[in-house]
Amino acid sequence: MHLKNLLVFLVFLAKFHDYKGCDSPKKTANIPSPPGYSLGMATRVNLPKGLNDISGISYYPKDTSVFAIVDNEGILYKIHLHNNIFIQKWKFDKKHDFEDLVLHDSLFYLLLSDGNIETLKFDGKGFQKNKSIYPDTLNNSNDFESMYYDDRLKKMMIVCKKCTGETTSEVPAWEYSIETGAYEKSKFMLNITPLSKKLGDIEFKFKPSGIALNPLTNELFIISAVNKLLVIADRNGLAKDVFRLDPKIFRDPEGIAFTSSGDLIISNEAHGNESSNLLVIKHKTAN
Repeated sequence: MHLKNLLVFLVFLAKFHDYKGCDSPKKTANIPSPPGYSLGMATRVNLPKGLNDISGISYYPKDTSVFAIVDNEGILYKIHLHNNIFIQKWKFDKKHDFEDLVLHDSLFYLLLSDGNIETLKFDGKGFQKNKSIYPDTLNNSNDFESMYYDDRLKKMMIVCKKCTGETTSEVPAWEYSIETGAYEKSKFMLNITPLSKKLGDIEFKFKPSGIALNPLTNELFIISAVNKLLVIADRNGLAKDVFRLDPKIFRDPEGIAFTSSGDLIISNEAHGNESSNLLVIKHKTAN
């Protein structure tokens, strides 16, 4: 990194020239939703072309912003949601298939589709970067898009989108130690048997594209762009409920995060003529 770029923190501010403020939430239908939320009432924040393929997001409570990454770009974005919204971005790597993002203890954890995890820390002089290699990287059938931090295990949990050995009833996961950088196959398994029964499809295969822990309910909220579903599970991985996502609202849901007060944020990749966006769904009792 060049000193000149470091002095400006590698920031490129891009104000939305066509931004008139967030789209007001509009009641589209009485859509079945998790308790405390209304999936038909979302405030939409439209994003510029540079963020067309947004794949992972993480909420930053200090200034109510959202960090984001994009498929096949080694760029970290920061989306400021208030006060004439603007975006910052930092180049940290060459192109890779980045899929999810978790910010924990001032360290960014970036999940690649092959299971590798890259960590980033900005120290004022540049990014300190490290990559941990998933032990089964050569197995090309394994594909990951979802990661969250388990504060009980003190580990990052990476949930399979498609992995060897998965069944129609369970989705496997791996654990990544933030202390040692080591991986191990997790005892955590996302049990989706209740979903198959509720959806009436015994051959149903769930393909997670994003996962986050709800700070109010201590439940896992898991989205799937392929299935157009939002799944609620307990901390042990047992699926408790499932909700269909309206494709008119959730065009291509890839990222998910929660604010400290429990508001739900879901990112959509660009689809057709519609730009990528962030959908903010307020928690009814938290606001």
